Amino acid sequence: MASMARDLLAQESVHSTLARITASATELVEGCDAAGILVLHDSKVETLAPTHQLVIDSDQLQQRLGEGPCFDAARSSQG
Repeated sequence: MASMARDLLAQESVHSTLARITASATELVEGCDAAGILVLHDSKVETLAPTHQLVIDSDQLQQRLGEGPCFDAARSSQG
């Protein structure tokens, strides 16, 4: 964790930091093949730092359905 923290601090931009976070998820979490950060703007999703197109497609599907694990987590953290 200390090594990852140093790596994140070394990033030169917010975009680079977010990309390193999602890349780390695929490297460190067993079974995680793709990662991204879902941000909810009212009921519209934005996918930050996706590691694969699958993440964007999944987030868009959750937006269309108005539900899903990431969409629900983002929505519950807004209130």
